[in-house]
Amino acid sequence: MAKRKFIEVTLGNYSILHGYNDSNEEVKEFKQVDTPKKQLLATDTIVAVDEEYIVTSQLKGRLCFWEYSNSFEEIQEKLCRKTVSPY
Repeated sequence: MAKRKFIEVTLGNYSILHGYNDSNEEVKEFKQVDTPKKQLLATDTIVAVDEEYIVTSQLKGRLCFWEYSNSFEEIQEKLCRKTVSPY
């Protein structure tokens, strides 16, 4: 079994997309944090990255939209690196 690979990222506020209601409107939950923290993200959960958010897949089809403090170029370099830390 292959080891999961992780990248270290400084994450702040986030929102969780739980799905859609009967009117086809997004059901989102917003979370504020006091201070961004360094965290390890499993690379196989990352769905997308833009200059504002890292989007990760969660249990039961949920998506998390994380604000991050690193630069987009730094995240891109970490993800494109041939060897990502297996921690």
